[in-house]
Amino acid sequence: MLAARVGPAEQTRIKLLAVQGGASVELVPDYPGAEYPSWSPDGKTIAFNSPRSGLQIIYTVPAAGGAVRPVTDGTRFSAHAVWRRDGALAFQCNCGYGLQIMLLEPGIRLRPLTGTLQLNWFPAFSADGSRIVFASDRDGNQELYQIYN
Repeated sequence: MLAARVGPAEQTRIKLLAVQGGASVELVPDYPGAEYPSWSPDGKTIAFNSPRSGLQIIYTVPAAGGAVRPVTDGTRFSAHAVWRRDGALAFQCNCGYGLQIMLLEPGIRLRPLTGTLQLNWFPAFSADGSRIVFASDRDGNQELYQIYN
């Protein structure tokens, strides 16, 4: 199965699409504007963001369907969640001083990985999970940076 954002802007939905034919399944029908689905390493959960609560926040939902759970608290814009092999989530958050890369580790509180006034966005983990690469305009140009975590 492939998790994909489908539909026109502001009305996008997350659907599971069968790679070799078959019907698609709308995973979160009550979450308009849902986008950026990301599979957990074990394939059991999908993280996504949606403005359902007014701000873009991150949610998770079982890949087999079920209850949607908010991951972020809804007080700040957060989007583009990606998983590390141990279940940690990195994402971008407007935390009051620019767009920052945040890390939420299982059983550990949320912590910022960046702290510049510029935009830091679109995080991605290295294959071994030891680094995060992200885009930033911190030097005036959009470039890629990496953090060892």
